[in-house]
Amino acid sequence: MIENICIIILSLFLFSLISIGDDREHLYYHSLFISFFSHLNRR
Repeated sequence: MIENICIIILSLFLFSLISIGDDREHLYYHSLFISFFSHLNRR
């Protein structure tokens, strides 16, 4: 449950960064979020 809340907060934070940044930052944060999310699912 706590991890789900952290994922929601992190995704909102990353999407706010994505809307500010350019395409390269978009791809970087998107891949970072996917790797973090898959890491949580692996546990």
